[in-house]
Amino acid sequence: MEPRDLPLLDGRPFGLARRSRIADHPDELAGSAALVPVPPETMTIDHLIGGLGPSGRGLGMRMIRSLVAATRDEHPRASGIVVAATMPP
Repeated sequence: MEPRDLPLLDGRPFGLARRSRIADHPDELAGSAALVPVPPETMTIDHLIGGLGPSGRGLGMRMIRSLVAATRDEHPRASGIVVAATMPP
C-alpha cells in the first residue's frame, strides 16, 4: 500500500486519497471482478472528501484526475485503474 495523500485546498486538507494494488484487497477485487474484467496489476484509488463545504466544486474529479495521472506515471505496469465511488444520499 502506498502512503495516503492529503489533497489541499487553499493550503488546508479537504480529503483523503489512497492508491494500491487491487489484488491487495480481496473483497474489493471480488466485487469489481463481478462487474468488469480486472487484469493483473490493476490499481485501485480510494478517495474521500470531508465536510460539506468542498462539495459541488469539482474537487473529487480533480483529485481523481491527479491520482490517475500519478498512478500511470509511477506504476507503468498497471494494466488498469479501478475507482469505486459512493455518493452520499
